[in-house]
Amino acid sequence: MKMNYKKVVLVGFAFLIIQAFWIAYDAIVPLMLVNKFGMNHFVSGIIMALDNVLAVFLLPIFGSLSDKSKHKMGKRKPFVLIGTLCAVVAFFGLSFVDYAQFKNLGEQAQMPEKYACTAESEIAHEYFWDQNYEITNQEFSKYSVQAKPVNGLDEKLQLRDYVATVLYGKPGAYDVKYDTLDPSCQQACKQWYKSIDLESSYVFTEDGYRVYKFVSEEEVKLLTFAADGSVSESAANKADATAFGATNVYTTMITEARSNYAASVTKNNPLTIIIFMLVLLITLIAMAVFRSPAVALMPDVVVPQLRSKGNAVINLMGVVGGIVILGLGMIVGTDKVNNQLMPYTLYIGCVCAVMLASLAVFMLKVKEPEWNAQMLEDQSAIEAKEAALQKGKEEQEVPENAKKQRKLSRGEVISLLLILASVAFWYMGYNAITSKYSLYAINVLGKPYNIVLMLAQGVSLVAFIPIGIISAKIGRKKMILIGVALLASAFFAANFVTRYSPGFIMYILFAVAGVGWAAINVNSFPMVVELAGAGDIGKFTGYYYTASMAAQIITPALSGIIMDLAGNMTPLFIYGTICVVASFITMLFVKHGDSKPEEKKSALEYLEGSDD
Repeated sequence: MKMNYKKVVLVGFAFLIIQAFWIAYDAIVPLMLVNKFGMNHFVSGIIMALDNVLAVFLLPIFGSLSDKSKHKMGKRKPFVLIGTLCAVVAFFGLSFVDYAQFKNLGEQAQMPEKYACTAESEIAHEYFWDQNYEITNQEFSKYSVQAKPVNGLDEKLQLRDYVATVLYGKPGAYDVKYDTLDPSCQQACKQWYKSIDLESSYVFTEDGYRVYKFVSEEEVKLLTFAADGSVSESAANKADATAFGATNVYTTMITEARSNYAASVTKNNPLTIIIFMLVLLITLIAMAVFRSPAVALMPDVVVPQLRSKGNAVINLMGVVGGIVILGLGMIVGTDKVNNQLMPYTLYIGCVCAVMLASLAVFMLKVKEPEWNAQMLEDQSAIEAKEAALQKGKEEQEVPENAKKQRKLSRGEVISLLLILASVAFWYMGYNAITSKYSLYAINVLGKPYNIVLMLAQGVSLVAFIPIGIISAKIGRKKMILIGVALLASAFFAANFVTRYSPGFIMYILFAVAGVGWAAINVNSFPMVVELAGAGDIGKFTGYYYTASMAAQIITPALSGIIMDLAGNMTPLFIYGTICVVASFITMLFVKHGDSKPEEKKSALEYLEGSDD
């Protein structure tokens, strides 16, 4: 029997809606929470985990309700229709709350151009200077971790004292106070702060601070601030200015000051954040309404023998949706550093348009009751044919564990627990990176993020088929270990990428991460159900999704705490690396559940194990 690919593609538009929303949500909501509302990473992490918390309770409920539905449109379509419409209205409404907060922030929300300060950015710089916010001392964070205490390195500094320390601090006297400086030096401090742009940096060495200014892509100047407040410039080596450990001044002194300012605005205008959270909650509930029914629709219209191919097509549609949304982000400019505080009404409007267009195709073309009836008829015919061919041979040919529940041995239980621990660890690492990379790219690297995430998705999709073929030859466990090693290596290398590194390096690393993630996804779920008899497959599927969902609930808050304690986002990739390495260790000791999957008859079937 051949599968009707057109039918499954049409059903896949429901999954495209889901993936389109989540890709946009993960990209821009962290930017809203941290940059516009001034939340720390712990609180924003809790909010980003809210969808997974709701999913644990709501997905089974709405999945069960759709099972019992007897609507003339079908069991699943009413949920997809109502859920999508409510989600679109709420998500678009969220953009107006976001715009209200943008207006609350006022002129201090302006961003400078890449290599020059505009009049608008100077307004913000002047305001932050006058407010003299308390901000994190990056040298304290670096040297306290390395157990190398340096005199005068306090954990927090007032903004003006931080500037004074960078410009006039000397070995043994890194406790410079702005108020003790001569008026000329104070003026030099203020002028330098107002001139800070996205490429300003300083390096802390045993000889003191060195302040650099990037005149162009190639020309770099070393600034020297004299005791009388005068400033001199000399040609500098770009390699010295971009050396590992160089601190970007904009991230250190402007971004955190702006975040503190946003937090104060939020505190003074609490109604905006209250409405934002209510609308966000409605949006997430609306998405939960149709997530399970949408996924369940494919098995309703495809006979069991062809569901592997069907699931492959569904996953393909999801990846297409993600790539479309990331492409829209590039067009609208959501990932440009200068737009980190932009209003998202246009972008969210485009995302909602994609969701509505997909919904229109789905509702007009998918004939659920008719296709479900045809599937049941085809299934009955197949079962009757198989029964006639296999009559009298079932007992000899069907293993006992394939017919009913079975009790796992002690070794199998240990392997199951180790596999589930591995699932939790690699989801903790991967989800922490993907859910916060937009923030990291803009606030730390000063680079766009859409094309990087597109590469991870696209390469992962292309890699599914060759990885499936290799897995059939070497086994699932070995392929997973290779994938985990690739993922950990990519995350570890990303720790050394700075604002001044060539942009293509992160493209390569995320492409490698995409291959690694594909190797994990294709094989991990089958390893879990390999341990189950036919009567236990549903239960073991529950184990798998409980482990992955729990990880995605925990990791946003846990990674947020670590970054808040560090005072910056630099631990993000370290955290991701540690989690993924932990999954390699636990997977290494798995003794059961491995097998060499059968060679597939169709290339699309290699997508069947993926779990996006």
